[in-house]
Amino acid sequence: MSPRKVWVFAPDSGGIKIPDSVKYDIDYRRRFFDNTDNMTRLFVHSTSLGVRAVQLIGYQPLVEALMKAQELVGDFFVAVVIPRGNFAANLDLVSPLEPEFVCACPVLR
Repeated sequence: MSPRKVWVFAPDSGGIKIPDSVKYDIDYRRRFFDNTDNMTRLFVHSTSLGVRAVQLIGYQPLVEALMKAQELVGDFFVAVVIPRGNFAANLDLVSPLEPEFVCACPVLR
């Protein structure tokens, strides 16, 4: 199955450039990013498919959803990308996941 939308993010003058051909799917945001229960269900279902690893952007709703999933099905191998800003606060947010490694991204906000 191929994805409905492909998002392309590229650094451009210190910001994020989104090509005109790529549109933000607000329905996806409502259904998943803004709904931690749905994200948790996705993480839990992925384990039934044999997936026990996740590369996560360190945003609060995603961290919360993965923490709930770990309570239900056990640990994941976690790699985290944290956005720019307050490094210490972002690191504190993702630390309960006990990530295998953390990357800081100067582009993500």
